[in-house]
Amino acid sequence: MTNRMEKIYEELYNKVLSKAYLAKKHEVSTKTIENTIISYSKEFPDDVIYDTKIAAYRFKSLLPLYIPYKVFFTLFGNSVANKIIKQDFLIIGKILNSQPSISISMIKTSSLSPLAQKLIKCTVAINQNCILEIDYKGHKKDKEVKFVIPQKITSTAFSYYLYGMYDKRNKKDIGASRSFALTGISSVSPIEYIKDKKFALSGVGNAYGMINKDKFIILKLQTIPASFFKREGLFQEDNYDFITEEPDGTIMMKMYYNYSNEVVSLLQKWMPLISIQDEPIITKEVYNKISENYNQLLYGDNNE
Repeated sequence: MTNRMEKIYEELYNKVLSKAYLAKKHEVSTKTIENTIISYSKEFPDDVIYDTKIAAYRFKSLLPLYIPYKVFFTLFGNSVANKIIKQDFLIIGKILNSQPSISISMIKTSSLSPLAQKLIKCTVAINQNCILEIDYKGHKKDKEVKFVIPQKITSTAFSYYLYGMYDKRNKKDIGASRSFALTGISSVSPIEYIKDKKFALSGVGNAYGMINKDKFIILKLQTIPASFFKREGLFQEDNYDFITEEPDGTIMMKMYYNYSNEVVSLLQKWMPLISIQDEPIITKEVYNKISENYNQLLYGDNNE
């Protein structure tokens, strides 16, 4: 593969590419760009195609035959939740970017895990503005077909999520935003590539969706959870903000959330060592749910 084609291949993981853009970027004619891709297509048939509807080059499949090492490290580095490991990915990525060439510059996507393949497919769809059809099975729900405008990949320490908006092809909830666990997605298919649109969102998110900095509660952490949050660097996470630490070791912090069950989950893990401060409405809702869960644990379905 020529150096020019490698660069084009890397860029296609980020967006669709017009002939005029490529010609200007590589300081050649549009005809040279056409010949470069035609020459490459003989080696890897139809991996890159020209889509006349959007007047641009794109990958034929959401899972291209290869992924460049540089793209691989950027993609998976960005999705790593652990900040220490994420720094390692960034260091390796810088090393790769500093090299004019490496002996093996591409990874066969067929050799990667099904989870990695789904992550690549969703990322390509986001960056190339492709509406998706996914088969999705949510927690304790039957498998359903969803039509999704993909916007963001988010991750926790254990899972990856596709955040997106329901397309008009759905029977209900059109325009609603949702998060889909990648483990619950059994298939990902392209439906339509949209011209002159930008699906990708620049914000950060979690398993429940994009983090809304306008929606938060104030929590008080006793010394044990306060020490844990400091030791694990959790105050550096996007959904927590440190406020102040008292002389006795307790900490006040902000927690940004979309749904009350996010707060329920955190407080249940640490009860009674984390409490809500001065938020009577959400406090009642959260504490009632924790009480309900506790009684359910003790007495099962017969509890009234």
